[in-house]
Parts: sequence; C-alpha cells; structure tokens
Amino acid sequence: MHTNMADPRAGSGSSKIGYIVNLSQSEVAEIETARETFKATEAQIYDVSAETFPLPTVGPRLEAIARNLHEGTGFALLHGLDPAKYSNEDNITLFLGLGSHIGSQRGAQNKNRNMISHITDAKEWQNVPPEKRHGIHTNSALPFHTDMGCEILVLQYRRIAAEGGATSLASAAAIYNDLLKQPEILKTLEAAEWPVQLGANPLRMATMPLLAHYQGHVIISADPGRLGLHPATAEKRSEGCYLTELQLRALKVLNDLAEKHAVSIPAQAGDILFINNLSMLHKRDSYVDADDKVAEEGSPAMVRNGIEENTLRRWLTRLWLRNESLSWEIPEDMKIPWQAAYGSVGRLIPARYDVSPEKQYEPPKYTAGTAAWLIEDDDAQVE
Repeated sequence: MHTNMADPRAGSGSSKIGYIVNLSQSEVAEIETARETFKATEAQIYDVSAETFPLPTVGPRLEAIARNLHEGTGFALLHGLDPAKYSNEDNITLFLGLGSHIGSQRGAQNKNRNMISHITDAKEWQNVPPEKRHGIHTNSALPFHTDMGCEILVLQYRRIAAEGGATSLASAAAIYNDLLKQPEILKTLEAAEWPVQLGANPLRMATMPLLAHYQGHVIISADPGRLGLHPATAEKRSEGCYLTELQLRALKVLNDLAEKHAVSIPAQAGDILFINNLSMLHKRDSYVDADDKVAEEGSPAMVRNGIEENTLRRWLTRLWLRNESLSWEIPEDMKIPWQAAYGSVGRLIPARYDVSPEKQYEPPKYTAGTAAWLIEDDDAQVE
C-alpha cells in the first residue's frame, strides 16, 4: 500500500537551504596535517583511508554528515578549503581522505575501474565535437538524473564556471508524495519494465524500475540517457528496447516534479558536495567558462597565485562511495548497476586513480549523454 513519506528529504525545495558545514581554520589545518602525514608514509594514493588519513576533530563531523545523508536531509556541502593552494595530487589526496570518513568503499565508475571522474570541458578536448563526448565532458545542461549504481555521490568543486553550471537537487521522497496523486504514473515508475542498455556490442539490455518504496525508504535510480535503445544501435531492433508512450509521459512528470522541488546548491571553488544518490536526483545548468567569456568580451586577465584565472575552466572531480554500516538495502531488481560499481565483477582489473583529466580526449563509441561515462561495449578497446 502506498503511503505518504514522513521523511526529512520530503520537504519542499523552496523551504530548504540544505546542510552546510563550514570548516574552521584549525580544522583546515588538521586536514592539511593529515595530508602531510599520509605523504610521509610514501604510500600510494589508493591507500588513502580513514586510518591513513586521521582526522581526530573533523572525523566526527564527517561521520555526522554520513548519518545525515542516510537519515536526514540526504545531502551536505562542506565549505572552507581552497584548492588553489594544493597540487593536483594533493587535492585528490584531500578528496579521498575526507571521503574515506564518509564511506570506506569506493565504487568503480566504469568498466576500466576509474574511481575518480573529472567533470570538465577541457580546452585540450575542443577538437572533439561536444556531441561525441560524454555529457559530463561538455558545458551543456544535464537534466535531472541519478548516477545509476552509486550510493553516495561526492563532487569536489575544483573550479567554478564564469557563468552558470549550478548544481540542483530534488528529493525522491518529495516527488513520491506528489506521485501519490498520480497512481498511474507512480505504478509506471515502480514497474520493473524500464529498458536500460548495458552493452552495445553485442546488444545487452536489462529491465528494472526507476523508483521503489523499499524498507522504509524511497529509492530512485534513473538516468534518462541510459533508458531505451541508444541511437547508435537503433538498427539492432529488439523487443522491449523502446520506451512506451506511458513511460515517456512518466519521465516528463518525474522531471517536472524534480523541478518543482529543486534546491540550488550555492557551491564555491573548494566546496565538497555529498549526496545520497539513492534518495536525491541532481542536475547541472549549462555554463560558460572564463576563457570563453574573455575571448567573447576581451576582458582583462585576473591573476591569482601566479595563474591567470580567466584561462581556467570549470572542473569537478567525482567519487562514488558506500558506507557499509549505514548503507540502505537495494531492491533486487535495481541491483545490476549497483553490482557493477561495488560488486566483485571486474575486481581483477586494477583500480585507476587519475589525478587530472587526460590531455587527449578519446571519443567513446557510445555515450549516454548525461552522467554515465559510457554504455559498456564488450568488443570496444578499453578506454
């Protein structure tokens, strides 16, 4: 029986400002000391953990954030770090160290077991048309979605755009409560009949629900770019690969309700955003980078720490985490993407921790167009 969710995530977007955690100067110093302690061990970057990155004061605050992600508002913004002070490797070390106190298990974000994604529209990639890149590697708007398979989504704002690029969140519980008034749409979203393309060559599909009310939680797993038959493989017609008219209508309702409950996150450079990806949808506005704006307007360069800021481009790094003690149980018919991220499949492949974006962009054979790195292709060269 469907009932209204009495859940802290179910509040109206317009009445919530989020959960902002401000770091004091002494807490920033503690984080920097932990970084130096880790570096002194000469361990590899994948060895960063709560034990190797000790935070006696900040650690309990991060543990409180982890509880809030699972039992409270479902998101938190950590404010107070300045990424311009640190090298690329130090920024990633800080990111992994802080994240380790939120969730000890990291999720693989693609078949190559990349544990870190770089979300940017790098100047070196401009020779590859945007439509041939993944959505996270362009400056286009990304619609409301979840990172399918991920439990805790973490975004480190290394640089922000000159204009636009805002992140917004929407509560699945709030959307669910509204959907109680539209039972046909709710039933459609909960049906394990949504085709998700897992592989392109050979074509592999799975059907699963986008929304579930399970063990007291509203769980959402939905990326519109991964639903239905991918245009690049449209000639490989197969039953069950196409979205029905009712499913298309349900997607529109889902997006409209997400917009209704949207909370815009006031992220600044250095902030780290933690999101319960099972309970929140997120989107990104389109943006203009500083150097593109300079080229258009001829503005003078602004220099900070010896770097012309007008030459810099928006840059986020992304982690997928899991807190084993607080983790929610995943419905069986939603587990395929989750198993790809956190399960044993692919564990023989070493995890990758790239500290900066690739200098040369290799266009994928298939792109979902939104948050996904790629639609997996068994016969493709590993990217």
